[in-house]
Amino acid sequence: MGHETAALASDAHMWISLWNPEGLRRQANGLVRDYGRLVHEEIEWVEKPTDAFLLLPNEIVIIGDHARSMATYAVDFAMGRGNTRRVDGTFISILRRQDDGSWRIFRSMINDHDD
Repeated sequence: MGHETAALASDAHMWISLWNPEGLRRQANGLVRDYGRLVHEEIEWVEKPTDAFLLLPNEIVIIGDHARSMATYAVDFAMGRGNTRRVDGTFISILRRQDDGSWRIFRSMINDHDD
């Protein structure tokens, strides 16, 4: 289960399950969103019909119970009448190992290159 699967399925609950409840995201404009705000905002965009989602990891480093992941991404949203809108960018995330051994996003910084 991951970002691509959740986005292509427009499955907001799967997307949110990737986050640790203590998670924070910092946008390029400096705005910080906590988990509660992320849940609300992420559900809104994940539920939009998605034609394509490409995630290209650049680096993953595991250090004990934390991991750092850097990647680029591109998402094509279906806009109707055969039109799409592409959003792409880069991100770096810190993941935290959960008690069950899974990994969830604990901190993330994202830089969208929105058209």
